[in-house]
Amino acid sequence: SITQACEWSVRSDKAVPGLDAMVAADPGFNMQHIKERVSVMFWRKTEAERIGKVEPLRKIARNEFCDAQLQWLKPDKSGARRFYTGCAVGAVDLLGIEMLEPDDNAFVEVIWSGIPSFQMPGKDIETAGQPINFRHVFVLARHHGAVTKLEASLASSHCPSCGAPEQTGSENECAYCGSVMNDGKSEWVLDAVVDRSDPQVREILNRISVAARKSVEDARARIDAHQKDKKQPAVPPPLDDFGISGIELLRWTVAMMLADGHIDDKEMSMIRELASRRDIPEARIQQIINEFKAVIDPVVHVTTTSKIEADTELLRHIARVALADGKLTSEETDMLKAVGSKIGMSGIDIDMLLKRERRAIFQEAKDILRNIKR
Repeated sequence: SITQACEWSVRSDKAVPGLDAMVAADPGFNMQHIKERVSVMFWRKTEAERIGKVEPLRKIARNEFCDAQLQWLKPDKSGARRFYTGCAVGAVDLLGIEMLEPDDNAFVEVIWSGIPSFQMPGKDIETAGQPINFRHVFVLARHHGAVTKLEASLASSHCPSCGAPEQTGSENECAYCGSVMNDGKSEWVLDAVVDRSDPQVREILNRISVAARKSVEDARARIDAHQKDKKQPAVPPPLDDFGISGIELLRWTVAMMLADGHIDDKEMSMIRELASRRDIPEARIQQIINEFKAVIDPVVHVTTTSKIEADTELLRHIARVALADGKLTSEETDMLKAVGSKIGMSGIDIDMLLKRERRAIFQEAKDILRNIKR
């Protein structure tokens, strides 16, 4: 399945905790290679589950993971094998990196959907209704101190030693040079796949999130200090336009617009402009609007159903949309404060955020005019 552009979340490099340290130790490391490799892992895992054999994973996942999968792939007491069909990937996102001994770990979230299916011996595959959405974290491992081979980073399923394309088979060695491919000595391998809600993963991701917030706060403090020295008002760091999934940003925007019970013509124009920038079709816009019109409280609905977690970056995106028409309604402010309270921000914090974003918008407009005059 091909992932639509509007579903992708492109996380800024600087927003990935541990990335700077990894690149310093491994200059050839790049997120695109990791995402492509995880994509290969996902589809091979899906294929292994479909055929009931672990062979598709042997060269890309550790032996311990493959052995655990063998148990999962066994038919149940009735003889039925269970797996998912019609799978589609919504996003692949590098959440963070931890450099540890003896292995470094990369945590990559895969948001996907699939139709529950099962097959009895000698019978056709049967499916069970509608697709189910999942958020899984693929935990990758590589020996601490290993570095990316630049030529290997261009291919997601080649031998890291000789560069030969992988051959199908049950062995974990390269068919050409005999090197073991799934030990993590020179290439990232699959160590585990866990649900995003898993307590251990949540603890790790919370640690990563804290590190990310501290990094942003430190950067903001440096900017504020620099601006203070120059006796100029502080301006927040540039906002990554594509740091959030277009669909999810549109859902939050619609929820905000419907906070007062209706969407006027001007607000509808803003929604369509946002959708146009993110390649979201008109039919999808109407689907989202109808979704939120059907609920009692749009704000509660979006905070409980969104695929992305509320954070400062999301609030900045929402604030930019709210400020786009030059005015901010009390309902929009209340929504921002309600979301902010969930991440420990007070009403004063939200007021300060809005002031900073106003200044940033004004400064960006001045820069554009200055460039036009040149």
